Amino acid sequence: MENYTLNQLSYFYKLAEKLNYRTAAEELLISEPALSKQIKQLENAFGVKLFNKVGRNIKLTEEGKQITLKVGQVLREVDSLNQTASQFNNPSSATLKIGISGNQFIYKYIHRLKKQFNNLRISIHEMETNMILSALKKNEIDIGVLYEDVSDSQLVTHASFNDEIIALDFSEDENDADFISSSELKNKDMAVLRDGYFIRGMMDDYFASHLITPNYQFELNNYQSCIRIAEEMKAVTFVTTSYLDSIDASKLNVLKVNDMHSSLKMSLVTPKEKSISEPIRELINLINKKD
Repeated sequence: MENYTLNQLSYFYKLAEKLNYRTAAEELLISEPALSKQIKQLENAFGVKLFNKVGRNIKLTEEGKQITLKVGQVLREVDSLNQTASQFNNPSSATLKIGISGNQFIYKYIHRLKKQFNNLRISIHEMETNMILSALKKNEIDIGVLYEDVSDSQLVTHASFNDEIIALDFSEDENDADFISSSELKNKDMAVLRDGYFIRGMMDDYFASHLITPNYQFELNNYQSCIRIAEEMKAVTFVTTSYLDSIDASKLNVLKVNDMHSSLKMSLVTPKEKSISEPIRELINLINKKD
């Protein structure tokens, strides 16, 4: 097999994405003939044809489809390697990418971390649980904060902590108790996280166990939206105590959900094959102190 370069792999991956020489060349800032030449050299190196021409268009061959998957993995690993090297050389100016799933407790620790690494850029992505797991495995994020135990050979759990689901009742029904029952919830409109979030799954299981079809009127992407809509529409919503600690909840009607196993275990997870940078290590230390 002939040698090939990282640039050629990048060119191939871009062309596989766009399936158009002109568009790919423009984004790569090279000419179409130059791109065509690089792809031809890569085909010679692999000994297989990567693209077929169909009229004015191109499409990947079966071999090309398989190689695209492998090349994507290689390019992500190279990007991860470059980021790791950058963090080791200058940890205070690196970018830390965090995926969270409906939790806010992490913010107070990020605030402390920023004090130690003034130039550290932090990118927070609010995602569904399965999306966080996928992003971790693809090295698209550095840390995931998840509401479940993670048992995966590609991931490592560094810290665990407890949380709890509670209800916020904005309806005008009188309730002097500090809890709300399933029979009461049965007759209330609800604003909840949309399907795919771990908390939503727990609520679905709770209602199913009580043989109740919940009146989900609004399905949203985050707690802030759930609270805003529930308040406007006089409905009930469900959040976690960690989120409640991050906002002014003094005027909210906070209720425990009766007969519900509402305790949660959160985990801080990183990719197993990715080196732990100094900012990540310090964030783990801050969280493990639990103060």
